[in-house]
Amino acid sequence: MSNHINEISILVNLTIKIASLIKVDKTLRDAVASDTNGSESAFRVHKKLCDSEYLKQMTSIRTKAGNVLRQYSFAWDDPEVESYQYADSNSEYKTGRVQRAGSRMVIASVYEELLQPKLAQYKTDFDKARDAFFKSYPRYIDEARTRLGSAFYQDDFPEIELLEHKCFFDFYEESVPTMTTDPRLKISDDLRSKIERNAKMKERKIVRTAIESFIGSIVEQGKNLSANVKAMNDKEQKKFFKVSSFEAFAESVDLIPEYNKSLFGNRSDLTRAYTEIKGLLTSINDVSSLRGTKDDAKTKRDNFAKGLDKALDPLNDSFFNKLGGKDGTD
Repeated sequence: MSNHINEISILVNLTIKIASLIKVDKTLRDAVASDTNGSESAFRVHKKLCDSEYLKQMTSIRTKAGNVLRQYSFAWDDPEVESYQYADSNSEYKTGRVQRAGSRMVIASVYEELLQPKLAQYKTDFDKARDAFFKSYPRYIDEARTRLGSAFYQDDFPEIELLEHKCFFDFYEESVPTMTTDPRLKISDDLRSKIERNAKMKERKIVRTAIESFIGSIVEQGKNLSANVKAMNDKEQKKFFKVSSFEAFAESVDLIPEYNKSLFGNRSDLTRAYTEIKGLLTSINDVSSLRGTKDDAKTKRDNFAKGLDKALDPLNDSFFNKLGGKDGTD
């Protein structure tokens, strides 16, 4: 690897929170236990405070944004708890805590060209649904009076000022910490060497984990795609692959050259695997040509699945076992 991680990567933190608005009702639990002549500890009764299409939209966006972040990034650090302060409807200050997600490492060029635009759009869509939800919140409370009947309690519903801290989409970027010590730091040469040795070991571990995560994901996607394409020729299964899974796999494959050059040290085995997989994907001018029951479609599916299995085969356990050494690098 010709560059240090901090020279080619940035850290991205994405935290998305959505208030569940599902409440455990102990009174209802006790009633159920009494009606069934059962033990209170055997029951857990929930009530849905709010049934909102905007909450469903935000939940869908959270899933999509999380998936795209994982597709383009690698784990860096652990989640952490953050405190916040807010003024309630009576202008009284209260405090709360929220858990923020851990940061993830992203190649800078990949972030600017691919990930950042997607996250920005997801945030725009999320904030639009969030604003609509907050605007409709008083109406949802009124509707709950009828929907919940005697199980309605006003105190179950958080104030809007608190919901603003429990429902948000936030992402930001920061630099990767340097892997060397500041020359102005007054420490012994032995301690400086030890610190820098440990930093290099951490960097190698991060790179190895990144390779395992990225290539492992591509292998899993490829094998699933191959299995689904094969299943279309199985009269008993009659399964169909999703075009979206084909497109997602192709997007991941397109990242191999950039990651290999920037982060993985231009491994020749990765280059060969990429060339074979990319050639196979390029040969499919139209994904719909793999569908259908005609012999030519079946032949295309067989050839595609066999070719994909062959291209993925080198990325097996022996490939990952080589990561600690020089095998596979130029």
